[in-house]
Amino acid sequence: MELDLDYLAAHAASIISPVILSNADQFQALESVASGSVEAGKTVLYTFKAK
Repeated sequence: MELDLDYLAAHAASIISPVILSNADQFQALESVASGSVEAGKTVLYTFKAK
């Protein structure tokens, strides 16, 4: 997925993008590992541990 952040920043209420895990019942742990600024395609945001 690609986004035009300049366009979104100018026209959207927020440039924060939610991450939705639709099959959360298949995982026993979710750990947020990123903080501050992140770089697309390089920064790990979360780690998941399957049941």
